[in-house]
Amino acid sequence: QRTNVQSLFLKELWPRILAQRLKEPIYGLEVQHMHYNPNLVRHKNLPPEPPKDNVRRHAEELANSLAYLECLERRQNMAWDQFLDQVQDPNIGRLRQQWISSNNEHLLEQFNMLVRGGIPSVKREHLWMELTLADDMAFEGGSSNPEQ
Repeated sequence: QRTNVQSLFLKELWPRILAQRLKEPIYGLEVQHMHYNPNLVRHKNLPPEPPKDNVRRHAEELANSLAYLECLERRQNMAWDQFLDQVQDPNIGRLRQQWISSNNEHLLEQFNMLVRGGIPSVKREHLWMELTLADDMAFEGGSSNPEQ
């Protein structure tokens, strides 16, 4: 029997579909049970989706979301690394203030697009501390280590 990508994916997905409760792939938490409503799963000029197909589709979406989120994280990380290498300043918060005062709209717009696109989880704590200037406030507040 020939196997294709879809059949291998369904073979991997089948135990999740048969489980009594769906779990989301990142934290393993139980997914909120959505009651089946044939009016919500109806396509134009087609009969409603059967409940079993609705559950299968929902489980597929959950399984595919992890790969999608990992891809987003990698792309965000690459974009932020390129930007931080370009600006070559250890504190992005102070640098942002300089861009605002000097009307450097090009770098400010590039920075704003990156923030709107999301900050990767590995950089999030560090960058938010710098962006809000909380690391400076902690340093001025008596802490000898701005990371605290």
